[in-house]
Amino acid sequence: MSYTTVSVSLDDREDGGLNVYSDSLPGLILSGPDKERVASMIAPAIKTLFENRGLSVVRVEPERPVESVLAGASPRVIGVQVHGSKKAADTSTHESRYVVQFSGDGDDPRREAA
Repeated sequence: MSYTTVSVSLDDREDGGLNVYSDSLPGLILSGPDKERVASMIAPAIKTLFENRGLSVVRVEPERPVESVLAGASPRVIGVQVHGSKKAADTSTHESRYVVQFSGDGDDPRREAA
């Protein structure tokens, strides 16, 4: 089993919500008016993106508690460790783009259609 660290950016929105994205993991884009709800979606979204790339993910965990990161000034970056291994039966790779938008969102230039 191996692990990799993904850098995840958390930026405050003008409406008090949160934008989450990663330059090191294409497809990770989360946004919504409720910071805690968006933050709770980071690990499941990362797990899904890695699994769709053929990895069997055992766990996804931030290097620091997300709550303590959110308490800092925006923009913020947190490292998230992804522990897993390559699936033996599936060696194909494909890129998917996942965008999670919650109702009440304003326009954001990073938002793309799924």
